[in-house]
Amino acid sequence: MMKEAFAENGIEFAHRNVTVYLPQEENQAASGEGQGEDKDSAAPAAAPDKRLLEAAAGAAATAFQAEEDKKAEEAKKSGQ
Repeated sequence: MMKEAFAENGIEFAHRNVTVYLPQEENQAASGEGQGEDKDSAAPAAAPDKRLLEAAAGAAATAFQAEEDKKAEEAKKSGQ
């Protein structure tokens, strides 16, 4: 009921936000920085490690769920 009252009065809730921070030394190791390599070289980037991929997947899943929640809320409003 509270969410409906806010919506009727044009008050919106903030969107979910996920921020993933990785320690600086892991970022450098994954990108090849700090290993005597030239930053401007055309060498391919190192493959992201498993934790980075899992963090990205988690962020994507959260964003997807937020969109689904928004759609469900809009469907509920239009059905009333």
